[in-house]
Amino acid sequence: MFISLSTFALLVVLMVIGLNYLKNWRNYLMISGLFLFLAVASFEVVKNYTFPAARTAQGGFYNTAYHLIRHDGFEFSDSLNLVNESSVLHSIWDDKKGNCLARPDSNGKVVLALENFFEPLYRQLETAAFPSLYSRKKYRLANSIFDGDIGQGFEIYRKGERLLAFAVLEQNDSLFYQIHLGQRERPSYCRGLHRTLKKGYPLGELLDLAGLTLQKSDRDLLGSCFLLRETVGDVSSALHFFPSANLYLAEGIKVQTASGRHWLSGQQPVRQKITLNKDDRFYCNIGQQKSPVYYFANTTDNRTQLRYNFPVKYYLKDDKENHLFICSSYGQVTRNAQSGGFYYPLFKEEENANHINGALQYKRGSAREAMAFRIRDLHTGAQPRLVCTGEAFQLHSSSGLAWLFEMENLRDSNQIKVAYLYGFMLFYCLMVLLSIRMIGLPN
Repeated sequence: MFISLSTFALLVVLMVIGLNYLKNWRNYLMISGLFLFLAVASFEVVKNYTFPAARTAQGGFYNTAYHLIRHDGFEFSDSLNLVNESSVLHSIWDDKKGNCLARPDSNGKVVLALENFFEPLYRQLETAAFPSLYSRKKYRLANSIFDGDIGQGFEIYRKGERLLAFAVLEQNDSLFYQIHLGQRERPSYCRGLHRTLKKGYPLGELLDLAGLTLQKSDRDLLGSCFLLRETVGDVSSALHFFPSANLYLAEGIKVQTASGRHWLSGQQPVRQKITLNKDDRFYCNIGQQKSPVYYFANTTDNRTQLRYNFPVKYYLKDDKENHLFICSSYGQVTRNAQSGGFYYPLFKEEENANHINGALQYKRGSAREAMAFRIRDLHTGAQPRLVCTGEAFQLHSSSGLAWLFEMENLRDSNQIKVAYLYGFMLFYCLMVLLSIRMIGLPN
């Protein structure tokens, strides 16, 4: 190295000490000259510690330290089964019930066709011409089963008999929830839960917090229902009752609000359509069951991409030579000849037709060396492909679904570039020179 970091730090300390001894022009010129030397040396220090020539016992790192593999999403042509209860093995969300089909239309939008899909879907609110940072994060319930605010509470009846009564009460400027289970007149209370209802809450967990024990048949009906805010985080927005599939499809169920409005379940299948514009963010469910945030994007060859808002990223291994797998099936992982790799457990079903199986090969180098990767799609049996950083590639499943990947260089994707560090050090050098000049010399 031109100058080590410890030597550079020592020279800085000497320069600072020397500023206290500016007694004549000779000292002034000496300190100024030393600082100019440090200014030039600082650029070399930044270069050597951001791009070390080799890893040594004293420090440094390999080029694998700032490279990673990034899963961006999926690509399809005609339609995509997010949920298909009659064909679970072709679903992206193969642990869910009902149907949710994504199909592009002729206007460049994507329509989600839902049928008996009893899990909440949220879409991002449209932003104003000059949106704030907070407004960009607001999401609204897009598939309410029972439209309307339940207001101060609701009651659920089964074949004319009350199954549950739920009331929202105010006392001393605070909220609490009063729950009657069955025909009992003595209620149970859940205090302080207004904070969690900024987003939503499973009804079954509310009943547990109230200390209520449900029979299995009642638990099956009520346990998977939700109380949901229409707009996430906005306590002034409507509070919705979102039924479970078991409750809605059961016979003789009536939901009645405190204002007298009521809904009858099980009358006909629930069919809904949600039209998403390009780049509209959306996600499914809440709490621990919440899905990643997605959006749709159109490509130039009439294919559509379902992309993650926050891609899945894994750092690379830094062995001298690396032969790794890229798999989504646990069975493929256990049968794979490679000793390690990248596992994407997205599906519940081992026989899901959307599974992929690929291989990745690369060699590490110094932090100044560019990386290249050899990718092989073991499902298609195609010839290995050489990929450079920043170049997208695909792995295909037996269903025709393509998984989108990219080898990312964090130096290129990081918004804080090395050039900014050089600019900061140049600005710092100018400010110190100006400070030295302003100190002046004693008479």
